[in-house]
Amino acid sequence: GGIVGGDNASITSGGGLNAFFIESAKVYAKGDIHIRDDIRNSSVSSGGAIDATSGKGRIIGGTVTALKYIKANETGSPAGVKTNIIIGVNAEQAERKEKIMQRLEEFRHQKAKIDIILVRFKNKNCNAEIPKEMRFKLDKLVKQRRSIVQMEAKLNEYMVELHKKEIDEAGHPPSLTINRMVFAGTRVTIKGSFMDVETDMPGKTRFFLDRRNQVTFNNN
Repeated sequence: GGIVGGDNASITSGGGLNAFFIESAKVYAKGDIHIRDDIRNSSVSSGGAIDATSGKGRIIGGTVTALKYIKANETGSPAGVKTNIIIGVNAEQAERKEKIMQRLEEFRHQKAKIDIILVRFKNKNCNAEIPKEMRFKLDKLVKQRRSIVQMEAKLNEYMVELHKKEIDEAGHPPSLTINRMVFAGTRVTIKGSFMDVETDMPGKTRFFLDRRNQVTFNNN
């Protein structure tokens, strides 16, 4: 059957996913996604590959993301509907990385505040005996900072692991292959580099990264 989304509706699969169509829905699958006909005005993400070539195979509007590759018969529409195709990104891992980056930024601000207090107190009291109550507060701040540094180190290690996992999962250079037509209004993004399609591109077209890591294409 097909998948039709509603208000705030989303579907998550721990494995692969097969459907006739997806419309106005938010879908994530850890494995490969196979769609026969249309992906229309949806947010679709795969931790593997997306193949929409067995039927109509059209991706119209919305954002479609896959780690390995995406194959379809058409992207966009004659009306120039904005359609975002993203390859080389694991959406689930990207979300984790974004949260980690936010947490690391919070740690950076916390350390800066603690350092300001410690430096200010040291400059004012370098030759004075520190009261017991104040020593307790300063020791507490030092321990807090040390704890933040340890948590930072763990998060940075996890970031490295995520990066290695992305490389291992990809296995080969990410690409987009369209069999019939890439309509103007399609944006192709591969590992952060993007190309906006400004004129219709008929025929079979494959998008990939060149040696400079810029999006390029060839027509067969």
